[in-house]
Amino acid sequence: MMTADLFHLTQPLTHIASYPKAGKTSLAVSLALDALIHHHDMGIFFCSAGKERDIRHRMASAMSDIDLMEIEHIKESPEDAKYKKYQDTLMATFNLNFIACNIRGLAFEEFRRKCLYHAYYNQVKLIIVDDLHQVVGGDTQNNIQELKKLASVLNIPCIVFTPLPQAEDDNIQKVTKINALLNTYADVTMWLDRPEYEIAAQLEVIKQPTGEPSDIPLSFTPRTAHFTDVEMIGLHFILTELEKAG
Repeated sequence: MMTADLFHLTQPLTHIASYPKAGKTSLAVSLALDALIHHHDMGIFFCSAGKERDIRHRMASAMSDIDLMEIEHIKESPEDAKYKKYQDTLMATFNLNFIACNIRGLAFEEFRRKCLYHAYYNQVKLIIVDDLHQVVGGDTQNNIQELKKLASVLNIPCIVFTPLPQAEDDNIQKVTKINALLNTYADVTMWLDRPEYEIAAQLEVIKQPTGEPSDIPLSFTPRTAHFTDVEMIGLHFILTELEKAG
């Protein structure tokens, strides 16, 4: 069995898509943080188009309950009452067993090599990819097939997050193709639905090996850009399997 037991996402490839500003990156970070806190031995390879500093700031905000928008000011203001709390929490993120990788402009072969390296030498047990379209090179269909094969052979689940392309995007055709192919090849496909500025969200399960399409309610905290109840995802899949077994 694969090892992302916290969310019961035990299939090789899971795809989560959303509109821009629905909280795609926030959900990716929330899943990673929850897994790292509750499973201390779970190494995570977190790939995104953002900088490692930004990911750690998101984690520090959620862990300390400091407004994410305030962090840029606080980190430059030692006199601020929240400065020590921010610094202590930021340092605590370095005790979490995760490896960040900026994939913007990264060749797929190099991305694949990094996945293999961290799987074997750092024993990562979960791969999270935010904005897969930022990886370049190779045939898109072959890349996605290779990613799924990689997850299967390594016995490490891979969760891929993608945005719904917008008319003004320069790479609209690439993102559209990636979304379509992921929906075809992924074992589980979900859609994150959260209107901008809203707290209530839901994760619509469109395809899964067991059970019919369904919705998972989630709660979003805007000030820390954090989904506070991602454990509901695992509970949903466990109950779905129990219902099928019963």
